[in-house]
Amino acid sequence: MERVTVNDIKQSNKSDIFHHIYRHKKISKQKIATDLQMSLPTVTHNLALLQKQELIRMDGKIDSAVGRKATAYTICPEAKVTIGIEVAQNYAIFSLINLYGEAMKEQRLDLAFNNGEQYARDLCTMLENFIYGSSVSEKNILEIGIAFPGLISFDGRSVIYGKILNNTGMTTDIFQKYLNVPCRFFHNASCVAIAEQWMHPEIRDAIYLTISRHVGAAIMIDKKIYTGKNGRSGTIEHSTINPNGRLCYCGKKGCIETYCSLNSLLGADNSADDFFRALRRQDAEKKIRWHRFLNYLAIAINNLHMFLDDKIIIDGQITQYMIQEDLDELNQLILINTAFPEKDNYIELGRVRTNPVSRGAGLSAIKEFLDSI
Repeated sequence: MERVTVNDIKQSNKSDIFHHIYRHKKISKQKIATDLQMSLPTVTHNLALLQKQELIRMDGKIDSAVGRKATAYTICPEAKVTIGIEVAQNYAIFSLINLYGEAMKEQRLDLAFNNGEQYARDLCTMLENFIYGSSVSEKNILEIGIAFPGLISFDGRSVIYGKILNNTGMTTDIFQKYLNVPCRFFHNASCVAIAEQWMHPEIRDAIYLTISRHVGAAIMIDKKIYTGKNGRSGTIEHSTINPNGRLCYCGKKGCIETYCSLNSLLGADNSADDFFRALRRQDAEKKIRWHRFLNYLAIAINNLHMFLDDKIIIDGQITQYMIQEDLDELNQLILINTAFPEKDNYIELGRVRTNPVSRGAGLSAIKEFLDSI
């Protein structure tokens, strides 16, 4: 039987008090003591410790039906922060995330990617300016999370498959030499799943299908990303939908990437804004193209659902344009393709519409910090 020490109890008390304040946002010492069934001296002592660590602060008074108003305590959301970065072919997006997972500041900057020293130096210079223009001190930054469209090693230190940006083998060392804060790599599709789950913690198991210029997916089981033995679970984009079909960037033909990404829908000449604007005006050619796209997407989703019988949440840039009518059509197409009768619609649109990749890249370290208290 594991022996519980006095220090364990003290740490547990401090943790319980911190998380109780975190959940309530604003609460009095007396209410904490009552809710957690702790003595007032124990609560007072731990509040002092948390204040010394600058994790909480006094924040006005709380009205009381009897007696004097009680002092209110709240979390200092900016006591610890992270910065998530989405790296794409021609831009980078920065998100400054506080302890409540809120984006305090965000910025999109034009920056052409290349797998070299100059790019790392330029990105870190932009990051330095981003931090300088914010209200936080560098000492409060837990981590810099950098998200790529590619597979990442389990330790978050290297890109093990990066065909889109041609950065296979890139390591955190190339950035770390310019940073005073630890950095870690993330897969962009996993970041979207993390951002969605943070906003909706009631969802324990789901498949997050990200459709932007490229396709990606992440599987979440019991609120954790399931990557599999080699980190390749969820890579639906390279499942074959037509073995004699379109050429994919991976070198194979007929991958789902080539039929269900926005690149496959829009082609080289269309922007998403222009395409969907024309579609909503009932442009005949766009309607045909959209229906064909939804049919391929229905096949892909049905195949995915055959192996993992869970909710599928569609995320990414496409959620800015899809409407209920599109979901209804997609559900009907899935019913045509499935081998089993479906009583319920198991697909829905994601709800994190603003910078889910960069936000998700910052949230992992926030969660780890909260769990450590």
